[in-house]
Amino acid sequence: MVKYCSILLIFLGSCSQKLHKNANGEPIIPPGSYTFKKKMTAEDSKLIDTTALYVQVFDKDANESERSNPKIIIFESDGFYKISSVKYHGKYTRSRESVYYGGKFYLEGSTLFTEAFYPIGDATNRYSKEISKGVVNGDTVSIVTFGNELKYVRKDYAEVFK
Repeated sequence: MVKYCSILLIFLGSCSQKLHKNANGEPIIPPGSYTFKKKMTAEDSKLIDTTALYVQVFDKDANESERSNPKIIIFESDGFYKISSVKYHGKYTRSRESVYYGGKFYLEGSTLFTEAFYPIGDATNRYSKEISKGVVNGDTVSIVTFGNELKYVRKDYAEVFK
């Protein structure tokens, strides 16, 4: 039994990284940690609008707390994406190296792949990389992360921040 537990601990340790924090206390992703290196092509820019926001939409079972502060994704032309929310958009300046910034993405046709780092456990400085798959369909983006499908719809800044 001890042998199997040791193997499991080695496996878990190899799948995560210990991240150090910057002066603002944000965990920083070391250079070279991202797998995705692609940047947007002219064809990609026909599918993803880098001048707009993609705002989370909810199904009928979502609670009021979720509905009052939907997530926002901003896709950038260099392959990064930024995560925010309606209430907190623009209130914090995040370094791109911060796990709180968002992550990287690329497209293969209408299939979207995102890459981000998430904490392992409740209070830890160890993070694991998550590669998620989604689809772009017109003005809607759907991404499955940790088995949950999240849907976002394209909006202009003026529509969201009146």
